[in-house]
Amino acid sequence: MEENNETSGGGFILLGFSDQPQLEIILFVVVLISYLLTLVGNTTIIVVSCLDSKLRTPMYFFLTNLSFLDLAFTTSIVPQLLWNLRGPAKTITSTGCALQLYVSLSLGSTECVLLTVMAFDRYVAVCRPLNYTTVMHPSFCKALAGIAWLSGVGNTLIQSTITLRLPRCGHRRLHHFLCEVPAMIKLACVDIHANQVQLFVATLVLLLLPMALISISYGFIAHAVIKIKSAHAWRKALGTCGSHLLVVSLYFGTSSVIYIQPQRSYGHSQGMFLTLFYTVVTPTLNPLIYTLRNKDVKGALRRLLRREQNFQFDRGPWQNLALNSNRLLLSPVSLWLLNMWTLEPHCLGLKVMGMTNSSTKGDFILVGFSDQPQLEKMLFVAVLISYLLTLVGNTLIILVSSIDPKLKIPMYFFLTHLSLVDICFTTSIVPQLLWNLKGPAKTITPLGCAIQLYVSLALGSTECVLLAVMAFDRYAAICKPLHYTSVMNPRLCQVLAGVAWLSGAGNALIQCTITLWLPRCGHRWLHHFFCEVPSMIKLACVDIHANEIQLFFASLVLLLLPLALILMSYGHIAKAVIRIKSVQAWHKALGTCGSHLTVVSLFYGSITAIYIQPNSSYAHNYGKFISLFYTVITPTLNPLIYTLRNKEVKGALGRLCHRELRA
Repeated sequence: MEENNETSGGGFILLGFSDQPQLEIILFVVVLISYLLTLVGNTTIIVVSCLDSKLRTPMYFFLTNLSFLDLAFTTSIVPQLLWNLRGPAKTITSTGCALQLYVSLSLGSTECVLLTVMAFDRYVAVCRPLNYTTVMHPSFCKALAGIAWLSGVGNTLIQSTITLRLPRCGHRRLHHFLCEVPAMIKLACVDIHANQVQLFVATLVLLLLPMALISISYGFIAHAVIKIKSAHAWRKALGTCGSHLLVVSLYFGTSSVIYIQPQRSYGHSQGMFLTLFYTVVTPTLNPLIYTLRNKDVKGALRRLLRREQNFQFDRGPWQNLALNSNRLLLSPVSLWLLNMWTLEPHCLGLKVMGMTNSSTKGDFILVGFSDQPQLEKMLFVAVLISYLLTLVGNTLIILVSSIDPKLKIPMYFFLTHLSLVDICFTTSIVPQLLWNLKGPAKTITPLGCAIQLYVSLALGSTECVLLAVMAFDRYAAICKPLHYTSVMNPRLCQVLAGVAWLSGAGNALIQCTITLWLPRCGHRWLHHFFCEVPSMIKLACVDIHANEIQLFFASLVLLLLPLALILMSYGHIAKAVIRIKSVQAWHKALGTCGSHLTVVSLFYGSITAIYIQPNSSYAHNYGKFISLFYTVITPTLNPLIYTLRNKEVKGALGRLCHRELRA
């Protein structure tokens, strides 16, 4: 299942503007000046937004994120571009190309979502001015910014990984000045129609959908402004939204042409100049647009300059050093992180009733089954035995599937991934559970809780998607037996497994981050035996209705959607099997699908009860026992189900034991 890309040994050749040497000299000067202006302008916005108290509002919090993003985006592209423009060397290493591909696509995707978030902020400011401070409260602003960054990361992990796995057969000449997905897929020596479709769908989600949402936001804003008869209010609304609308037009207008236009019209020169615009020119213009058209920023700059001129050394020497560092030497990264992570009431200028997470000063208390001490002893033994069986059983499946040549087929490739998921999933939960069951200590550190939350949710989500992938594999095996080897080819299997893992990671990054950002006001008692999203959001001391809705929708996507796909697959399988009159064929089909269907029933039957049921019916004991089933029992039963009901696995185990005895 491996493709060897010859380019990995010799890097790539970025042809760029090499066919126009005179233009290269001009471009070098223009790009260098633009880059320096980008650095100065965006750093200035970050510094001013962090230091000026009048700019500590949601609008400038998001603008700080945008400025930091533009700094990172241009830095991932421009230094390599300048190096290639200044001389005959036009190469980039394979590692450098991969890094540029991942980073630039991640940041570009983040900007699309962030501009949408900024449009929503403007909509609330203009159309809901009286509710602005309650709607755009600090935790919500951080959640929106986090979603923007994480969506970019998720998009690049999927798109860039798929692109880099395409076989290139030694092709190394990129007709571009950077490693970008549309240019990279052209190097492939296989049919790239599926990749182009996948790129188009991703573009719809991360380009056209944000554009549509921005248009809707400004539609509401225009509708609200038209009703206002005051010229002063008109000018204020235009000043509030004009800068953002101009930035949106520049960025989306150029990037959408590259990613949406048909492949045949993607001319080298035209495409490169358009890319040059949104990668170099737009980040340069952004700070100019926001300062020249914005009285608040210009006023803050004047106040900052006056403060520097009149600065009095009325503090201790270390305080003075820190203040001067803030003004002169502090990196934009540090300032951005300061603005991002201290987005409490002082940074947004909003009051949130003094909410702080005092739970960070002490450990979380996992109540678990502590109200039933006799049950704890029995559970300790049962969980320990189950965990040992999980480790042994799933490790055996991984070893047998890897060693036995007869099991090197897609079904066992996915089964190996499922066994690995089960080992990691139980290991993220059971050791802490055993520790808490064995004695009076029921605590877990904040860091341990966060790690457990991220890892367990990522692996649980991965298992949901992986079971759907395995159902598709069974569908292809039974309903399309003649085309099975061509449909379930090695590359597709790797891509499907990768999508399962990445979807789990993406879901955990979004859900867990939002959950951990909720203020808890010192609440530390978790009525559960491990850190899980439904129980964690109950610790919040704010309204969690929005979080419950978000959790419900995430459950629909990662629980009910895979379950629906599994049921559809087995519907087609049942339809195909009914037509077969051979009893042997019936037994074979049942043997092929029975194990997987049993595992699906056990896993989905328990986990959906936790994540889909209404919160009011989530009784402590009931929820804990159901969670115990899908976190401990199901991973133990999986290898038993697959070995006891599967002749091929039992045969492979027999051959392995026979080989060991002979040795």
